[in-house]
Amino acid sequence: MEPNREVNTVPPSGNSLETFFEKNWKTLSSVILALILILGFFFFNKALKQNKLQKDGEELVSASLSNDSFTKLKKLAEDKEKTITGGNALLLLANKHIEKNPPDLKEAEIALKKFVFNFKDSPLYYDGLFALATLNEELGNNEEAARLYKEVNIPENSAAPASAIRLADSLFKEGKYNEAKKAYESIGSTSSFASVFNKTASTKLSSTKEKILLTENPPPSPEPEPTPPEPKEPTPK
Repeated sequence: MEPNREVNTVPPSGNSLETFFEKNWKTLSSVILALILILGFFFFNKALKQNKLQKDGEELVSASLSNDSFTKLKKLAEDKEKTITGGNALLLLANKHIEKNPPDLKEAEIALKKFVFNFKDSPLYYDGLFALATLNEELGNNEEAARLYKEVNIPENSAAPASAIRLADSLFKEGKYNEAKKAYESIGSTSSFASVFNKTASTKLSSTKEKILLTENPPPSPEPEPTPPEPKEPTPK
Protein backbone atom coordinates (compact mmCIF):
# COMPACT_ATOMS: atom_id res chain seq x y z
CA MET A 1 0.00 0.00 0.00
CA GLU A 2 1.51 3.36 -1.05
CA PRO A 3 2.01 5.62 1.96
CA ASN A 4 0.04 8.81 2.05
CA ARG A 5 2.89 11.34 1.73
CA GLU A 6 2.38 15.04 1.23
CA VAL A 7 4.24 16.33 -1.82
CA ASN A 8 6.42 19.27 -0.86
CA THR A 9 6.38 21.83 -3.67
CA VAL A 10 8.13 24.58 -1.74
CA PRO A 11 11.46 25.42 -3.39
CA PRO A 12 14.50 24.42 -1.34
CA SER A 13 15.62 27.21 0.91
CA GLY A 14 18.75 29.23 0.26
CA ASN A 15 20.16 32.11 2.29
CA SER A 16 18.91 35.61 3.03
CA LEU A 17 18.49 36.12 -0.71
CA GLU A 18 15.70 33.54 -0.63
CA THR A 19 13.87 35.52 2.03
CA PHE A 20 14.07 38.53 -0.25
CA PHE A 21 12.47 36.63 -3.13
CA GLU A 22 9.88 34.53 -1.30
CA LYS A 23 8.67 36.58 1.65
CA ASN A 24 9.20 40.12 0.46
CA TRP A 25 8.44 39.80 -3.25
CA LYS A 26 7.02 43.33 -3.37
CA THR A 27 10.48 44.63 -2.59
CA LEU A 28 11.52 43.56 -6.10
CA SER A 29 9.81 46.66 -7.40
CA SER A 30 12.25 48.80 -5.45
CA VAL A 31 15.03 47.47 -7.71
CA ILE A 32 13.29 49.11 -10.64
CA LEU A 33 12.90 52.33 -8.70
CA ALA A 34 16.57 52.35 -7.72
CA LEU A 35 17.64 51.83 -11.31
CA ILE A 36 15.36 54.64 -12.42
CA LEU A 37 16.99 56.95 -9.90
CA ILE A 38 20.46 55.94 -11.08
CA LEU A 39 19.46 56.52 -14.67
CA GLY A 40 17.85 59.76 -13.57
CA PHE A 41 21.17 61.04 -12.23
CA PHE A 42 22.66 60.98 -15.71
CA PHE A 43 19.37 62.05 -17.21
CA PHE A 44 19.23 65.20 -15.11
CA ASN A 45 22.90 66.00 -15.72
CA LYS A 46 22.22 66.03 -19.44
CA ALA A 47 19.00 67.91 -18.83
CA LEU A 48 20.98 70.86 -17.51
CA LYS A 49 21.99 71.56 -21.10
CA GLN A 50 18.69 70.58 -22.66
CA ASN A 51 15.68 72.54 -21.45
CA LYS A 52 13.14 70.13 -22.90
CA LEU A 53 14.65 67.13 -21.13
CA GLN A 54 14.91 69.12 -17.94
CA LYS A 55 11.23 69.96 -18.12
CA ASP A 56 10.33 66.30 -18.76
CA GLY A 57 12.40 65.23 -15.77
CA GLU A 58 10.72 67.76 -13.54
CA GLU A 59 7.31 66.54 -14.69
CA LEU A 60 8.26 62.95 -13.87
CA VAL A 61 9.43 63.81 -10.35
CA SER A 62 6.41 66.04 -9.74
CA ALA A 63 3.97 63.36 -10.94
CA SER A 64 5.56 60.63 -8.80
CA LEU A 65 5.41 62.77 -5.64
CA SER A 66 1.90 64.08 -6.26
CA ASN A 67 -1.07 63.05 -4.12
CA ASP A 68 -2.73 62.08 -7.40
CA SER A 69 0.37 60.24 -8.65
CA PHE A 70 -1.55 57.38 -10.29
CA THR A 71 -3.50 59.67 -12.60
CA LYS A 72 -0.56 61.97 -13.33
CA LEU A 73 1.93 59.19 -14.04
CA LYS A 74 -0.57 57.47 -16.33
CA LYS A 75 -1.19 60.72 -18.22
CA LEU A 76 2.54 61.42 -18.44
CA ALA A 77 3.14 57.95 -19.85
CA GLU A 78 0.51 58.59 -22.51
CA ASP A 79 1.69 62.11 -23.34
CA LYS A 80 5.36 61.07 -23.52
CA GLU A 81 4.74 57.74 -25.21
CA LYS A 82 7.91 56.03 -26.49
CA THR A 83 10.21 58.55 -24.80
CA ILE A 84 12.56 57.96 -21.85
CA THR A 85 10.21 59.92 -19.62
CA GLY A 86 7.19 57.89 -20.75
CA GLY A 87 8.96 54.61 -20.07
CA ASN A 88 10.09 55.70 -16.62
CA ALA A 89 6.56 56.88 -15.87
CA LEU A 90 5.23 53.39 -16.63
CA LEU A 91 7.77 51.76 -14.33
CA LEU A 92 7.00 54.18 -11.53
CA LEU A 93 3.27 53.67 -12.08
CA ALA A 94 3.69 49.89 -11.80
CA ASN A 95 5.71 50.38 -8.62
CA LYS A 96 2.98 52.59 -7.14
CA HIS A 97 0.31 49.96 -7.84
CA ILE A 98 2.44 47.24 -6.19
CA GLU A 99 3.06 49.38 -3.11
CA LYS A 100 -0.67 50.05 -2.60
CA ASN A 101 -2.36 48.45 0.36
CA PRO A 102 -3.69 46.11 -0.86
CA PRO A 103 -1.54 45.89 -4.02
CA ASP A 104 -3.29 46.33 -7.37
CA LEU A 105 -1.41 43.64 -9.27
CA LYS A 106 -3.58 43.78 -12.38
CA GLU A 107 -2.95 47.49 -12.94
CA ALA A 108 0.76 46.95 -12.26
CA GLU A 109 0.75 44.20 -14.88
CA ILE A 110 -0.86 46.50 -17.45
CA ALA A 111 1.80 49.18 -16.90
CA LEU A 112 4.67 46.69 -17.09
CA LYS A 113 3.27 45.10 -20.26
CA LYS A 114 3.14 48.50 -21.93
CA PHE A 115 6.73 49.15 -20.91
CA VAL A 116 8.19 45.87 -22.21
CA PHE A 117 6.20 46.19 -25.44
CA ASN A 118 7.24 49.76 -26.24
CA PHE A 119 10.71 50.05 -24.71
CA LYS A 120 12.76 47.09 -25.92
CA ASP A 121 15.76 49.40 -26.43
CA SER A 122 15.59 50.84 -22.93
CA PRO A 123 18.50 50.15 -20.52
CA LEU A 124 15.82 49.06 -18.06
CA TYR A 125 14.03 46.69 -20.46
CA TYR A 126 15.18 43.44 -18.84
CA ASP A 127 14.54 44.78 -15.35
CA GLY A 128 10.98 45.59 -16.39
CA LEU A 129 10.67 42.13 -17.95
CA PHE A 130 11.91 40.51 -14.74
CA ALA A 131 9.39 42.53 -12.70
CA LEU A 132 6.62 41.36 -15.06
CA ALA A 133 7.73 37.72 -14.69
CA THR A 134 7.71 38.02 -10.89
CA LEU A 135 4.27 39.60 -11.01
CA ASN A 136 2.91 36.76 -13.17
CA GLU A 137 4.30 34.25 -10.70
CA GLU A 138 2.55 36.06 -7.85
CA LEU A 139 -0.70 36.00 -9.86
CA GLY A 140 -0.35 32.24 -10.38
CA ASN A 141 0.49 32.47 -14.10
CA ASN A 142 3.42 30.09 -13.72
CA GLU A 143 3.84 29.16 -17.39
CA GLU A 144 3.96 32.80 -18.47
CA ALA A 145 6.33 33.59 -15.61
CA ALA A 146 8.67 30.79 -16.69
CA ARG A 147 8.62 32.01 -20.29
CA LEU A 148 9.56 35.53 -19.21
CA TYR A 149 12.28 34.31 -16.86
CA LYS A 150 13.83 32.40 -19.76
CA GLU A 151 13.77 35.55 -21.89
CA VAL A 152 15.52 37.52 -19.15
CA ASN A 153 18.02 34.76 -18.47
CA ILE A 154 20.79 35.84 -20.84
CA PRO A 155 24.29 36.82 -19.64
CA GLU A 156 24.15 40.33 -21.09
CA ASN A 157 21.87 41.84 -18.46
CA SER A 158 22.01 42.41 -14.72
CA ALA A 159 18.67 40.71 -14.02
CA ALA A 160 19.86 37.35 -15.41
CA PRO A 161 21.12 35.78 -12.14
CA ALA A 162 17.93 36.54 -10.21
CA SER A 163 15.84 35.36 -13.14
CA ALA A 164 17.74 32.06 -13.34
CA ILE A 165 17.07 31.40 -9.65
CA ARG A 166 13.36 32.18 -10.01
CA LEU A 167 13.06 29.97 -13.11
CA ALA A 168 14.65 27.02 -11.30
CA ASP A 169 12.40 27.62 -8.28
CA SER A 170 9.29 27.64 -10.48
CA LEU A 171 10.29 24.30 -12.02
CA PHE A 172 10.75 22.86 -8.53
CA LYS A 173 7.31 24.08 -7.42
CA GLU A 174 5.76 22.36 -10.46
CA GLY A 175 7.39 19.06 -9.42
CA LYS A 176 9.82 19.11 -12.38
CA TYR A 177 12.74 18.21 -10.16
CA ASN A 178 15.13 16.99 -12.86
CA GLU A 179 14.58 20.16 -14.90
CA ALA A 180 15.05 22.24 -11.75
CA LYS A 181 18.30 20.36 -11.06
CA LYS A 182 19.63 21.26 -14.52
CA ALA A 183 18.58 24.88 -14.03
CA TYR A 184 20.40 25.16 -10.70
CA GLU A 185 23.47 23.46 -12.20
CA SER A 186 23.54 25.96 -15.07
CA ILE A 187 23.67 28.83 -12.56
CA GLY A 188 26.61 27.33 -10.73
CA SER A 189 28.52 26.72 -13.97
CA THR A 190 28.15 30.29 -15.21
CA SER A 191 31.12 32.25 -13.90
CA SER A 192 29.61 35.63 -14.79
CA PHE A 193 26.95 35.27 -12.07
CA ALA A 194 27.64 36.91 -8.73
CA SER A 195 28.94 34.63 -5.98
CA VAL A 196 25.83 35.15 -3.83
CA PHE A 197 23.70 33.63 -6.60
CA ASN A 198 26.17 30.75 -7.06
CA LYS A 199 25.97 30.01 -3.33
CA THR A 200 22.17 30.10 -3.39
CA ALA A 201 22.04 27.85 -6.45
CA SER A 202 24.45 25.37 -4.83
CA THR A 203 22.31 25.13 -1.69
CA LYS A 204 19.13 24.66 -3.69
CA LEU A 205 20.82 22.11 -5.97
CA SER A 206 21.76 19.94 -3.00
CA SER A 207 18.18 19.99 -1.69
CA THR A 208 16.80 19.25 -5.17
CA LYS A 209 19.05 16.18 -5.55
CA GLU A 210 17.76 14.89 -2.22
CA LYS A 211 14.19 15.43 -3.43
CA ILE A 212 14.90 13.49 -6.63
CA LEU A 213 16.34 10.56 -4.66
CA LEU A 214 13.32 10.57 -2.36
CA THR A 215 10.93 10.66 -5.33
CA GLU A 216 12.69 7.89 -7.24
CA ASN A 217 13.28 5.73 -4.16
CA PRO A 218 10.32 6.25 -1.84
CA PRO A 219 10.56 4.72 1.64
CA PRO A 220 8.84 1.33 2.07
CA SER A 221 5.24 1.32 3.12
CA PRO A 222 4.77 0.85 6.84
CA GLU A 223 3.47 -2.52 7.98
CA PRO A 224 -0.29 -2.41 8.62
CA GLU A 225 -1.20 -2.38 12.26
CA PRO A 226 -2.71 -5.68 13.46
CA THR A 227 -6.47 -5.71 13.82
CA PRO A 228 -7.44 -6.13 17.46
CA PRO A 229 -9.53 -9.25 18.11
CA GLU A 230 -13.24 -8.78 18.49
CA PRO A 231 -14.42 -9.08 22.07
CA LYS A 232 -16.07 -12.40 22.87
CA GLU A 233 -19.66 -12.40 23.98
CA PRO A 234 -20.10 -13.62 27.54
CA THR A 235 -21.31 -17.23 27.88
CA PRO A 236 -24.89 -17.28 29.24
CA LYS A 237 -25.26 -18.96 32.66
